[in-house]
Amino acid sequence: MEIWIKKLFAQIAFYMMKIIDSMFGMFRSLTGLSPVNVEGSGSADLLTYFLEDKNIQNAGLFIMLISLVCLAVFTVAAIIKTATQAKKTKAKSPFNFSAR
Repeated sequence: MEIWIKKLFAQIAFYMMKIIDSMFGMFRSLTGLSPVNVEGSGSADLLTYFLEDKNIQNAGLFIMLISLVCLAVFTVAAIIKTATQAKKTKAKSPFNFSAR
């Protein structure tokens, strides 16, 4: 009976090591440490493939432009909000000596 339990634990440990090894292989591929097969261009690392692809470059440029537009819009909105709050608090302030 003890041998059966030991074989079961050995088999479970073996499968766990296989899973860890496959995760390590995926990590190496995703980080660009090992080459992967790319359609039409043979094998290359993922970083080089993504940097050379025009569609991915265009998507990155589009995301950057959208973020710059959002930055400009929200900066202008914050400046306008601060200016209007300054006008409101200046008129309501009891310590406003220039209004007397």
